[in-house]
Amino acid sequence: MRRWIFQANPKHYEIVEALTALDEIRWRVPQYTDEIRPGDEVVIWRSGSESGIVGVGMVVSNPFESMLPPAESGFVLNAEPEGNPETRVVMKVRSVDYVPKAVLQEQQALREHQIVRAPMGTVFRLEQPEWDEIKVLLSAQPPVFDGGANEQPAVPLPYAWKDRRKDTYPLPGGNDEYLVSLSNVLEHVALQRPTIDHLSDWLQEEFGSSQSNARHISLFLRRAGFVRESAGLLELSEVSRRYLDSQDGPLVIAQLHARIRFIGEMLEVLHSSPASTDSLLKIANDRYAMGWSTKAQIQRRRGWFQSAGVTAQDDEGRLVLTTSGREILERLDLYAPEAAPDTTPTNWSEPEVEGVPEAPTPVPIRDEHVASLVAELHRTSVDSANPDDFENIVRDVFEFLGFKAEQLGGSGKTDVVADADLGRDDSYRIIIDGKTTERGAIKDGQIDWDTIDDHRTQHQADYVVIAGPAFGGERLLNRAEKHGATLLTAGDLEDLVRQHSETPLSLDAYRSLFVAGGEANLEALTESVEEAERLTAVALAVLRGIENHGNEVGAMTARDLYLLLRSDTELEAEEREIGLALSSLASPLLGILTATDGAFRLTGPLRTSLMRMRLLTGVLER
Repeated sequence: MRRWIFQANPKHYEIVEALTALDEIRWRVPQYTDEIRPGDEVVIWRSGSESGIVGVGMVVSNPFESMLPPAESGFVLNAEPEGNPETRVVMKVRSVDYVPKAVLQEQQALREHQIVRAPMGTVFRLEQPEWDEIKVLLSAQPPVFDGGANEQPAVPLPYAWKDRRKDTYPLPGGNDEYLVSLSNVLEHVALQRPTIDHLSDWLQEEFGSSQSNARHISLFLRRAGFVRESAGLLELSEVSRRYLDSQDGPLVIAQLHARIRFIGEMLEVLHSSPASTDSLLKIANDRYAMGWSTKAQIQRRRGWFQSAGVTAQDDEGRLVLTTSGREILERLDLYAPEAAPDTTPTNWSEPEVEGVPEAPTPVPIRDEHVASLVAELHRTSVDSANPDDFENIVRDVFEFLGFKAEQLGGSGKTDVVADADLGRDDSYRIIIDGKTTERGAIKDGQIDWDTIDDHRTQHQADYVVIAGPAFGGERLLNRAEKHGATLLTAGDLEDLVRQHSETPLSLDAYRSLFVAGGEANLEALTESVEEAERLTAVALAVLRGIENHGNEVGAMTARDLYLLLRSDTELEAEEREIGLALSSLASPLLGILTATDGAFRLTGPLRTSLMRMRLLTGVLER
């Protein structure tokens, strides 16, 4: 059981009147959504000039998407827009005698609580010492309720669309093994009750995951609701216990749908007809405004679906819904965007012959050079009459990624040489062999492996890349792995270009593409991109928090900002990450923040800091 403070603003909701008239309220929970559960005890706080405790409650449902019921709507002073539900919990409530904020300020544990120091947000955690002091203040009116939690639905109910996350994360083992890995992780959590850090360490040892990958997996499992944190230790959620007992793969998909966007909705697209990853990406962006520039998130969802047995692959490599997929889809509450266009996949993006690359998905591209590279990649890769054009575009792609690239071609030479200049001991070289074909995919017989090995020796290359429109056959993949050659399709190169235009990566990061050979390890790059984007988002959230609330609460510590940023359900920043962002923003070179005794404030208006950074950028460009 956990304890919380739920805060109501009397300017928007007549909380005292509602407590008098109602014995049940559906409360919006934008913070700690993944941790609140039935049976939790709640203190109801009124904000404003007469702030303090006005009621108590007990949570009797998991968070789920809901509008306010008619019995409550009369207490709302600023009505919600019609058709805009929120993520709420059902809570039994009753009023108590008013306990002013000033009384809490006199208590040893409560005087430093966020509700007293910086009451920004709707939900606040109560630790045991703080709860003990509140119980004394409520001694004549203890928060006891008859009855238990409401009956929970067989399938998890979804959060409001805006509160669901956009990102999924893969588990070790490949598309067929996600759920096997999930079972292993959940069994470990059930036996050991680890911390997030200990679970990350175990994932590194058990699966050979990198430190960053292990951390992402641990956080994803918590955010997706498979594990919960209690007193710093992880425990299984109710859904995870049910899954371990039943091994019901579709139940996992229902849980993902409850917490993550475009899960059930992607299955609904497949209900109409098979679909390729490109057509699914187009629908995700056009209808659901997902804003994805690459197919990474579609591929990750594909992995979860395939492992759970709700989708399969047809002879053309498209996703099809299985019987299990149709059965679970019927039980899911789906999000329906307004003015939604037809989602039936059209033939424009489906290959006429197996292996031919699909037309690029029309995701908007801001940079004309990037748009040109993407278009030319697909045109030239299937123009076998002019192979030099494809080699030229491949060279341009690698130059765009930061390599020094040269097109050679001709008899006895490799097509392109790309150098990563990282200093004497860390630089590396890639030779690239371009292959074009008008129809079908590049097969093993079209590649002269002896010549490839000779070119590697001739150019003293560290890595080999074979680029083409598409590749087919298990033999080709096995030979590529044996010779240490990485296969990059035109679609892979397009993803790299789009990704780099949004979040440029270092040449050190790109090395991970080539070290193993075989199919390109695009997932490793996706992890690097997500890490870079996350750190940037944390820094932005820190600046916004300090700018928006600094005048109200003064200089803020990493802990203050950690508590504040819990209100952002899309970005659950860790205190460690916030500390790193604060230190970086307070560095003498940037000088955006300044610190006194571990508390940070702005050095001036942000426009001045932007001017300083533009000056630095100008110096570096010169």
